[in-house]
Amino acid sequence: MVIRSISLEIRRTDRAPVSPCGFISPEVWGQPSDYQAIHDWFDESKKLFADYRHRALRHHAEGIFMAESIFGSTITNSDGRQIPTRYVGEQHVREDLGRIPSVEDWFSRIEGERWMRPKPYEVDDDIYEMSTGVRPVQPKQHTP
Repeated sequence: MVIRSISLEIRRTDRAPVSPCGFISPEVWGQPSDYQAIHDWFDESKKLFADYRHRALRHHAEGIFMAESIFGSTITNSDGRQIPTRYVGEQHVREDLGRIPSVEDWFSRIEGERWMRPKPYEVDDDIYEMSTGVRPVQPKQHTP
């Protein structure tokens, strides 16, 4: 199935969706409530962190694909038209951020802290040998 590019935007408002030119087009898009579940899913992370940084969890390319896997590749609006879920997600992210970032764009800007790193742990030599068949080599004790 080929889905043509759609030039209209789906906006989250209490009025009918509008095109970039400002023309109301409910005959194409149905009702705003048709898309509310997708928009709510993207913004659900506000429950965890109530400022703009909540967007790091879902407002990126991978988040759009996650939405598609949850809601299906298309949704049927109230007029019975098939609308690509990915398109709704892309519009949501673009509206909030002005572009669609990658996960790397978000996470590469997180300053690492000591508590975020893996904690070293001790492995019992006997258990290690039983599971791997190899006896760990003990470091030599240095005495001054």
